Amino acid sequence: IGSVTGVSIAALFTGGLLPGIVLAIGLCAVVWWRYRGEDLSHVKRATGREIGRAFVIAIPAMALPFVIRAAVVEGVGTATEVSTT
Repeated sequence: IGSVTGVSIAALFTGGLLPGIVLAIGLCAVVWWRYRGEDLSHVKRATGREIGRAFVIAIPAMALPFVIRAAVVEGVGTATEVSTT
């Protein structure tokens, strides 16, 4: 697509982030709407330690799109090369 339209791969990659964010917000709304009346009295709430541990584990996955984009923009490699490492 990029070679035909003249749009860079980095721009195409960045252009895919907004639809992903909109989709995530939409999925959150659907889950909230569907389960708003659910009885959750039997569910144990996660502790701050569990939440923090899960966040630390998720940091590399959340940072990867930004690392890929930065590497492509800086000329370290192509989008394909950078995303496979």
